[in-house]
Amino acid sequence: MNAAEREILYQYFVSQRTRLEDEFEFCQSRLRYRRTDSVDCLEYMIAKERLNAFIEFSDDVQHLLKMVEKK
Repeated sequence: MNAAEREILYQYFVSQRTRLEDEFEFCQSRLRYRRTDSVDCLEYMIAKERLNAFIEFSDDVQHLLKMVEKK
């Protein structure tokens, strides 16, 4: 993998993580500022799990491609 491909992959990781963090924060703010129901809680849990899964996935890919050291 050349430097340009690594840069594109890194940009993908950053943009996806930012999008998922924004989605998670939106769900979190809805729980704080309004009366919640079970659907709100479920959406919050799904958003949190998607973010955690993506972080784990991107860390694993970066480790496999030797872009970063494994923590």
